[in-house]
Amino acid sequence: MFNRLLIAFQGMWRTFWRKRQRAYLRRRLKSCGADLYIGDRVQILGPEHIEFGCNVRFADDCKVLAQGCSPRVIIGDNFRGNSNLFICAGESETIKIGSNVMIAPNVVIRSANHRSDSLDKPMLEQGNISADIHIGDDVWLGANAVITAGVTIGDHAIVGAGAVVTQDVKPYDIVGGVPAKVIRSRLQR
Repeated sequence: MFNRLLIAFQGMWRTFWRKRQRAYLRRRLKSCGADLYIGDRVQILGPEHIEFGCNVRFADDCKVLAQGCSPRVIIGDNFRGNSNLFICAGESETIKIGSNVMIAPNVVIRSANHRSDSLDKPMLEQGNISADIHIGDDVWLGANAVITAGVTIGDHAIVGAGAVVTQDVKPYDIVGGVPAKVIRSRLQR
C-alpha cells in the first residue's frame, strides 16, 4: 500500500515539475507555440535565442544550445526530437529546422567544426569553421546521423542512420554513408 502511494506521489511530482519547467522555459524563449513537451534531463541553454513552433516535442536527454554573440535556433511546427538529440548553434550562426521534422536518437546538428588546416599549431588553438544549417520541411534524420556546418537539407529528404552529412541534400533525396551520398530520390518509383 505504501509503495503504491509513493509511486503515485512521484508521478504527481514529476508532472508538476514538468509543467513548471515548461512554464519557466516558455517565458524565457524568444517565441514558443502551443503544446511544448520537454522530457526528463533536457537542457536548453540560451533560450532567448531559441524559437519553437507549435507541437514541439523533445524526448529525454536532449540538448539545445544557442551559445555566443547572436546565435539562433528556429524549430517549426510538429517537431519530434528523439532521445539524446544534440543541437548546437554558436557565435552568430543560425540552425533552422522546418515543420513536420522527425529526428531519431543520438543525432548531432552542430553549426561549427574545429579547424585543422595549420600544421604548426595544435588543433585546439586553431579556432572553428562555422556556418548556418537549414533543414527543410518533412525531413527525417535517422539514428546517429551527424549534420555539419553549412549544410542545407531540402524538403522531404531522408538522412539514413549513421550518415555524416557534409554537403547539401536536395529535396526528396535519400542519403546515407560517411560522408553521405545520394542513395536514390523519393520521387523514383
